Amino acid sequence: MSPQSFLPILITSKRGDITSKRGDNVDMLESIFGNATVEKVLLYLQNYNEGYASEIATTFSISLSVVQKQLKRLEDGGIIVSQPKGRTRLFLWNPRYPFREELQTLLEKSFEFMP
Repeated sequence: MSPQSFLPILITSKRGDITSKRGDNVDMLESIFGNATVEKVLLYLQNYNEGYASEIATTFSISLSVVQKQLKRLEDGGIIVSQPKGRTRLFLWNPRYPFREELQTLLEKSFEFMP
């Protein structure tokens, strides 16, 4: 699925919440993950399996520095890994993270509740 096909499903409000076109708030996992940005980062990675910080920031119209901060937090926690690709870093799931499958299942389940 390309970023363009993901965008029509989700839009962001001025506050940065992921919302449907009907305006329903779909930040369902924010309370579990601690903030909306980390939720968006994880949803992006679940949808595309990998991504660049700039792609994630652009997709959700949020600050690149905020996305980079959350990516660093997730990488420090061992949830994701990064690898250099050209002059940028590509982020992807850490295959050795012990709860990766469970986390991905939870994220996949959340897609079912998005309009």
